[in-house]
Amino acid sequence: MRAPRWTFAEPEPMSLPALHALLFAIALHPATRDTLGAVADTTPVATDARSVLPDTGEAKDTVPVRRRRKVVAVEYSDWYGRRLTMHRWASYATVPLFVGNYVTGSQLYANGNQAPEWAVRYHGPLATSVATLFTVNTITGVWNLWDGRHDPSARKWRFAHAILMLTADAGFTTAGLLANSAERSQSRRDLHRTIALTSIGVSIVSYAMMLKPFRRD
Repeated sequence: MRAPRWTFAEPEPMSLPALHALLFAIALHPATRDTLGAVADTTPVATDARSVLPDTGEAKDTVPVRRRRKVVAVEYSDWYGRRLTMHRWASYATVPLFVGNYVTGSQLYANGNQAPEWAVRYHGPLATSVATLFTVNTITGVWNLWDGRHDPSARKWRFAHAILMLTADAGFTTAGLLANSAERSQSRRDLHRTIALTSIGVSIVSYAMMLKPFRRD
């Protein structure tokens, strides 16, 4: 017996509106929503390994946050550099004058009117020279301190240096005012010497703190 032959008609293409309707019906079907939900639940989520560890009370490994210091741009004039140069050279010249004042002053303090002629002759001019250089240093230093008031670099160190130098200024001025009476009174002579030596010590400390390795920039 001969097997029957089956013939199939070629399906007609589905129109675009009908295709949209079919896809919409599939999306609304409950089984489709359950399947999509299960797939979404099994999607791996990137998490921090430390967030899933049990809390054992131990210190957690944290990364410290470093804060960047704010950089302030400060512009200095050419005269700032010129005044700084004058300030430095006046400071260098003051140190040997301190030595000369100490040597001549010690002779006058110990011997009085019987002091060597060179001590009597040079103590006054040496003291005047120190006063002149300190005036130059005070003007240039205070001026530059004001110009650099917005510069945060070593601001406290510079202000401390200025305060010490102004203190020494006041001491030298007081010692100079006592000079005449020190020639006639031993108590005034003692006070003159004490104030002068203290002012020299304060100024040397202030001078040294601006030199390396003591300087803080």
